[in-house]
Amino acid sequence: MPKRTLNLFKHFAIAWQFLTIIPIAKRLEAVPVDLARSMAFYPVVGLILGGVLWVFWKGLTPVIPSSVVDLILIALLVILTGGMHLDGLADTADGLWGGRDREQALKIMRDEHIGSFGVIALILMLMAKYLALTHLPLAVKGQILLGMPAIGRWAMVVVSYFSEYARSGPGLARPFIEHLSWRELTASTLAIILILLWLLRVQGLIDFTMIILVSFLCLWYFRRKLGGVTGDCLGAVGELVELTFLLSVLALQ
Repeated sequence: MPKRTLNLFKHFAIAWQFLTIIPIAKRLEAVPVDLARSMAFYPVVGLILGGVLWVFWKGLTPVIPSSVVDLILIALLVILTGGMHLDGLADTADGLWGGRDREQALKIMRDEHIGSFGVIALILMLMAKYLALTHLPLAVKGQILLGMPAIGRWAMVVVSYFSEYARSGPGLARPFIEHLSWRELTASTLAIILILLWLLRVQGLIDFTMIILVSFLCLWYFRRKLGGVTGDCLGAVGELVELTFLLSVLALQ
């Protein structure tokens, strides 16, 4: 197998194993640049996760009330991702809402214990996603389930590219943010545009405009409050963008 093909598979495997709890390769040797290059595949990994949601939705809808199916789908996505992005949302909420200044906010975000602001953010996010799913028209629900995880993971790429790492020391997200290049940004952006056009045609581009707006609002806010982003911030962006996608689709129906 050509080396270039092997590298592409390696970067996909890194993205898959970082974003999900499902192992795809037993041993992966990766340097920081490999971690950054794997972000080109984030929308693809998201689309596969969306495919799993679509299969469960198609299989369960005929036999279980749709409101229960929607709850199962939300729980399934949390399980498949290990709740990593929700954890980031909770930590970010605790830090930004509970910290008096940048240093205290970053310190709180390091704390492994969830605070009251984190709990509130989790409850609001899960409730909002559930309610949005229950109100999606059946005509587009399958497409939205496919696209939602993809668009959320693309947003992590764009925020990483246009930001700096907020901490002075080491961190899980540092190699992703510091080594990410325009190539990964371009590849992931082309991928998400094609995915949205395939799923929603012109409406997908309108939704994409809203996603870009929310992503850069998050970027501006994190820069203002923290001087950059952390891995927790990227998880929060993913969750917020997924919800934005659902709400945008509902608004355009």
